[in-house]
Amino acid sequence: MKLWQIKAMSLRIMFADTGIQFSEEEFSSGVLLANGNTREKLIRMDDSIRRAIDRYYDVVGEARVFDTFSLDETGQYIDFADKLDFGYPERVDVKIYSSYNDVKTLRLTKTQVDYVYDSIRKRIYFEYEDYSGYGENVSFVVWYKRAKSNIPESVDEMTYDLNDIFIPEEVQRMIPYFVKGELYEEDEPAMAQTAYAMYINFLSGLKRPFNKVQTKVRRSQIFNKNN
Repeated sequence: MKLWQIKAMSLRIMFADTGIQFSEEEFSSGVLLANGNTREKLIRMDDSIRRAIDRYYDVVGEARVFDTFSLDETGQYIDFADKLDFGYPERVDVKIYSSYNDVKTLRLTKTQVDYVYDSIRKRIYFEYEDYSGYGENVSFVVWYKRAKSNIPESVDEMTYDLNDIFIPEEVQRMIPYFVKGELYEEDEPAMAQTAYAMYINFLSGLKRPFNKVQTKVRRSQIFNKNN
C-alpha cells in the first residue's frame, strides 16, 4: 500500500464520525494538513509508522529468503554489494552442471557448503574449494536474511509504497492501530492501549518467515572478515 493509504486508514479509525473522506485528493491537495483536527496527527504520523515497522522486526524478525547467484567475473567470490535487500547469509548450496549444445544438465548438488562472508564488502568466498574452473556451469543458491528497511526521512507519501520494503500487506493493514495507540495516548489512554495491544497481539500471532524450513537446516559455519 502507498504511505498515504496507511495514513488514511489511521485517520479513519481515529476520526470515524467526521465528514472527511480521507481520500487521495484530500491528501494530495494538502486539505488534511490545513485542517486543525488532523494536522497534528499527520505531522507525527511518519515517525509513528516507522516505529510500527521497527516493532514488526522486533517481534517477527527479518524474512529469510533465497536466490540464485553466480561468481563474479574473476571467479573468486559472490558479490552482494548491489543487492539492496541482502542482509546476512545463512546457507549456501552449490549446483554444478554440464553443458552440451547449449543444453545444461544438473550433475551435482552440494548442500550447506562452507564459506567465508566478508560483511564489509558483502561478499562470499570459498576457501576450501575452487569453483572458478566451472565457469557458467556452476550456480549458488544462497539463503539469507533480508535486510531491515524502513521509511526514509524524506519521502513522498503519495508514491512511496511499503511493498517496496517487503512489509507484508497484512501487517500494513494493522499499522494504523499502532499509530492510533501512539497518537491517542494522551487524549484517550484506554482506547490507545486497546489499539496498541491489537497490533502487538497480531504480530505475536505471525509465524517467523521460513521458520519451518530453517529448523531443518544445519547452519553453515560463517566467519566475518574485517579486511
